[in-house]
Amino acid sequence: MSLPILSICIPVYNREKLFRQSLACAVEAVRGYENAVEIVVSDNASTDPICEVVQRFTMANPRVVIRYSRLLENFGAATNVLEVVKRASGEFCWIIGSDDFVLAAGVSDVVEIIRNRPDIDFISVGFGSLSLPDYVSDGAQGSSITEKIRDTCEWKTRGPAYSEPIIPWDKLVDPKYNNVMLGSVMASVFRRQLWIAVNMDESRTQGQFSGIQNTYPHCYVFAHAFVGRNAWYHCKACVVVGDGAREWAADNGRTYWESFLPVIHLKLFDEIVDEYKKTGLDGTQVRRCRKWVGSVVGRWVVPYLVHRYVRGKSVCGQTHIDLDKIASIHWKNIGFYEGVARWIVRTFINRVKRFRIKSLI
Repeated sequence: MSLPILSICIPVYNREKLFRQSLACAVEAVRGYENAVEIVVSDNASTDPICEVVQRFTMANPRVVIRYSRLLENFGAATNVLEVVKRASGEFCWIIGSDDFVLAAGVSDVVEIIRNRPDIDFISVGFGSLSLPDYVSDGAQGSSITEKIRDTCEWKTRGPAYSEPIIPWDKLVDPKYNNVMLGSVMASVFRRQLWIAVNMDESRTQGQFSGIQNTYPHCYVFAHAFVGRNAWYHCKACVVVGDGAREWAADNGRTYWESFLPVIHLKLFDEIVDEYKKTGLDGTQVRRCRKWVGSVVGRWVVPYLVHRYVRGKSVCGQTHIDLDKIASIHWKNIGFYEGVARWIVRTFINRVKRFRIKSLI
């Protein structure tokens, strides 16, 4: 039997309810492409019954290849991302989260691009978004996520509204594509052989949110495998991203300062640019990325200083945030000052609005 063209790779840890619907969407999307597409699940030692969920789908869909493996213990999300690609056998891999939902049209589009463009090594796809609390909270009413995915004909995407070859791959890192410098892993389909060839120090993937390799391992691999390669940008939505259930973000009642977002914004984005620069990313793209990151850092560095040093409150991941390094990187970056200016203007406008509301009361 020939190897599949595409592996849909789902690294999972708990989230049983979401995973069940993510897997259901993937299985439905693969129908008609059973000989070309496989689904690979890597379970990071979940306490939820992930294996049982996979078994039920496998028995109910005998024509769809669903391969399951389980790590002996929870080694962290980054290690599980690497593991699921190791377990795959497709020519290309597509990593999606257990809170992401593959579209049938997306599988069709990706397979056809791979078949028609044997010269490319990477595909960047569009993605829609869905508010998960509307479907998975205790008070949620109405249709399931799978029904919503099935019934929605078109999803609004971000980024340029055209599809075209991208040569070299470096151009895809441009912030104009709204993919967080390819940090949005579910929007990337890549040639597995090139990924596997990258020598990753797996000791650095342990833990979480302290460095690029344990937070954005895919960006590390992309930087070492795809600079200068041929790619394709596909503007249509191929996957829908779930918003509102991310353990690392300001979801489920957490504040910004209780999430890992400060260390992502004030440290890790710069590390992504550093890695791309080190591996030879086109200089124009490095400058564009650094300017964009500077605007993010500028937006958050002043409130970080106020929250931590004026109010004396703690910030999640604060030991990893180096203010001296931020200053050394961004003191000449116009994007940084634009970010600070936007924060000042936004703060002023919000205070004026609150003053007007109080005056009316």
